[in-house]
Amino acid sequence: MGCRWETAPLGNLLSYIGKGIAPRYVEDNANSILVLGQKCIRNQQVDYSQARFHDEGHKPVKSEKLTLPGDILINATGVGSAGRVAQIIEQPKRKCITDGHVITLRASGIDPIYLGYFIKTKQQSIEKFAEGSTGQTEMNKARLQNEIIVTFPQSICEQRKISKMALTLDRKITINKRINDLFRGVKMIEIWNVKKGNSAGFLASVINSNGANLPAALPWVEPTINNLWLEACESYLYGNYQASIVITSVALETTLRMILVDMDDIPSPRDDHDQLFEKEGLRSVINTAKSAGILSKKSKNWWEKYCDHIRNKICHGDLLHILDDCRNVELFSEYFDPAEIACGKDAYSYQYVITHPAALCHKSGRRFANAFLRDAHRELDSLIKKTQWPEYDEWWESQKSAYDAFFAFDWNYDNLKQGIVEARRPLGSSAK
Repeated sequence: MGCRWETAPLGNLLSYIGKGIAPRYVEDNANSILVLGQKCIRNQQVDYSQARFHDEGHKPVKSEKLTLPGDILINATGVGSAGRVAQIIEQPKRKCITDGHVITLRASGIDPIYLGYFIKTKQQSIEKFAEGSTGQTEMNKARLQNEIIVTFPQSICEQRKISKMALTLDRKITINKRINDLFRGVKMIEIWNVKKGNSAGFLASVINSNGANLPAALPWVEPTINNLWLEACESYLYGNYQASIVITSVALETTLRMILVDMDDIPSPRDDHDQLFEKEGLRSVINTAKSAGILSKKSKNWWEKYCDHIRNKICHGDLLHILDDCRNVELFSEYFDPAEIACGKDAYSYQYVITHPAALCHKSGRRFANAFLRDAHRELDSLIKKTQWPEYDEWWESQKSAYDAFFAFDWNYDNLKQGIVEARRPLGSSAK
């Protein structure tokens, strides 16, 4: 006899449905627990690397709010974000909760993994349950519970068989992706042969080299911040190291000033311009941020050295002496090749390299820009994670898509060549 199937509204198969808490965000410490927000739910997977930390000592959490294996997570707010689905398959390595932008579903009377896979197939329908004006969309939980009709085998054993097969397939897909990544570069060895005057070949070689050290994306919060970060990383990728350093500096100061204005709602660089930029110098802003607990003692020290030796040179148009000024600052020691010492007369010494007018355009500038981007990412990522800014989702979806695509792309010669070939086709031919 064949397996019997049943149907039921989603709400009838849940023991719990609810949003997470309003966390008190802190740095990781002995009392902190993981907080999963909407940035953690992408591609139907839970990305713990985007999690933040809540101080449980300051604000205890009810046991029902702690995530469990099998819990289904659905983003509750935001255009382009509401409706995204993921599931916790295994017990997290530490206590974990969700914030108020995420809905948790807990199964009852049905295999939770089966229900999770079924809900994932309905993500496009669930995304349509988000209601409200632009920028204030909210998931309609009543529609979610009543309009999603779940089809499932009556036998719990059959449900688990299906769940096991789905999990096995997912794991095989993950393994295959790792294998493909491993063998992607296994081919006949090629060498660079860029001849004088081949500017396109030179650019390709720069992108191939710099793409391997490209910094990670910052969380998408606001176009002003994220587009500055994108342009800083693009400039580094294309070998425009002076531009990368200048734009990174602008991104640092803009972000710190915005956070001081409002840590709960994203301030507008246009509407709040006077409050952001016309009252205090950066040194004063850094001191205020330290007093407010936004910057740690270690971070404040880095920001002060950055302000004195990089930002001030940029503001005075003195780019030529950034390297010279930073060379003997201990915090910036990794920004330089150890061979570029402040004495000696050979072709690789301080006098011939660091002080050369073209230094920022060559290896010294490349190393400095890469290290500066690395430290800036650390500081900016830490600052953004201290806020409760929601993911900005009003009407910049195209810019967010371009931002995500840039950082998701594996920047190397082969991918660049393939992308260029695929970018054009004869007029009238069918697209492949």
